[in-house]
Parts: sequence; structure tokens; C-alpha cells
Amino acid sequence: MIIAGGTYAESCRFPHWDRIFGSGLRAALAVSTISPGTILHSYVHEGWRDDVVATLAAFGVAPNLVLAADGITFQYLHSFEKLGWTPIEIRQEPPLDVQGDVVLRFGMLEGEACVAGERVIYDPQSDNPGSFSANGSTAKELALVLNRAELLQCGLPDGWMKSQDLRDFNEFDDQAAVQNIRDVEHNRNALLVVKRPLGGAVVYVGDDSPVVVPGYAANGFFRIGSGDIFSAAFGYAWGELRMAPAAAADYASRCLGYFVEDHRLPLPAPRRSSGRLPVPRVG
Repeated sequence: MIIAGGTYAESCRFPHWDRIFGSGLRAALAVSTISPGTILHSYVHEGWRDDVVATLAAFGVAPNLVLAADGITFQYLHSFEKLGWTPIEIRQEPPLDVQGDVVLRFGMLEGEACVAGERVIYDPQSDNPGSFSANGSTAKELALVLNRAELLQCGLPDGWMKSQDLRDFNEFDDQAAVQNIRDVEHNRNALLVVKRPLGGAVVYVGDDSPVVVPGYAANGFFRIGSGDIFSAAFGYAWGELRMAPAAAADYASRCLGYFVEDHRLPLPAPRRSSGRLPVPRVG
């Protein structure tokens, strides 16, 4: 599997957490045993490079790293509340050029990846997400993995999200946003997987009715990086194993339950992730 994503420091006050991960590095380590030969394309601060290379080597991941001027740190009060990042002003680096059969592309702060692939998974991870194809990226088959705020931000008219709460929107708004995103991407067959805040997802495939995938119980919930894990697991299952979208999302949801108990890496194969109980839906 080929992954393009950020390598960042993460600092959390409660519980204490001070590590170098970021979406790209975390996702690469997550699939390292189930997808041998994984490659990570990422920007990395010069002061972190040796540590990152050593970590990737320990997990059998091949590095394709570009030195970045800034070392970016995400700061959290606790694992559910991100305070922001430093530095505020981030110098932009040249785009990463990434090609492969199965590619997972994350949004990044200091640049972007222009990707071309057979099956591509795009997780924008942004408060102001851009379209997948805006930078020239292409995919024979495309899946977008978004949270609900990103879905509505991308798919509804400009300004709607600035004055309204997520709770003001209903499932009809969500479906309209899905169709608008497909129009923007010029891809009526694009899959959309909309992550729920505490696990589970809603999967949109063609004109079929949306499929709700449950969250799965965990004995703890360390949320930092959970979205990275969902996208990595979904990308592996849908991209490499060719699982049906809803089945791939279910596997990703189970992996999220596995991960959040104690930042557990790498992830289990599908046959080893089936023992978790779904969380009952409320309302």
C-alpha cells in the first residue's frame, strides 16, 4: 500500500502524550504487517528525520521522505480537544508526486500530494477541505473518507456551514452534499464514507441507500489518530483486499475500536478483528 500523508509531532496534556506521528506515519505503521511493502511519502522536519526513518525500518515500511522547513506540532488539551498547531505560519513545500495501484492520500499542512492510482482513498483532514482532483490527482476508482463537517463543508453551498450547527442538518442535506461532491469530482461512481464521531460510519455507494456501519466497543478511548486508523484500515480492505465498501468500512470500524484502547499498532487482519461487540445506536 502507498500512503501519502503528514509526519507531525503530537502533544497532549491529559493524558500526557508527546510523540511524533501524524496521519501519514501512523497509517503506514498501522498497515505495516497486513500490507507488506508499504511505502510512506511524507514531508519530515530535518530534526526528526533519523527517528522517523528508524521507526519506519522497525515496522518494515519504506520511506520516501522530503525534508520540510518547519516541524509542525499539534497540541491537544485532551484527546477529544485539539487546541491548534505550531507554527501558525507554515512554509509551503513543493507537491509530492505519488503513483501506484492502491494509494491513500491525506491532506497535509505544508504541502499536498498529487496522486495517480487505480484505487485511491482520499481523506482531506481539513477544516477547509479541497476537492481530490483540484491539484490534478486522478483515480480509476475513488473513495473519499470524511467526517460529517467535511462532508457538509465540501458539498453544501458556500456560507451554509459558517452560521449553522451540524445538528441543524439532516440526512437529506447529507445526501445532497454527497451528490454535489460527486459533481465537483466529475465522478458519479465515487464512494463516500462518512465517519461518525465515536466510531462507525455511513457508506454511500452509487444510487443505493446509505449503509450505516456500527461503532464497536472499546475498553478505553484515546482519540488522537483514530481518523487516521479508520482511513488506513478502510484503504487496505477496499483497496488491496477488494472488499465491498460497507464490509471494508465495518472492518475499519472494528480496527478503530482496537486502536483507541491504547494506541495499539499495527492493526489486526480482518479475520482477527471480528470479536468486538457493536455499540447500540441511541436515538
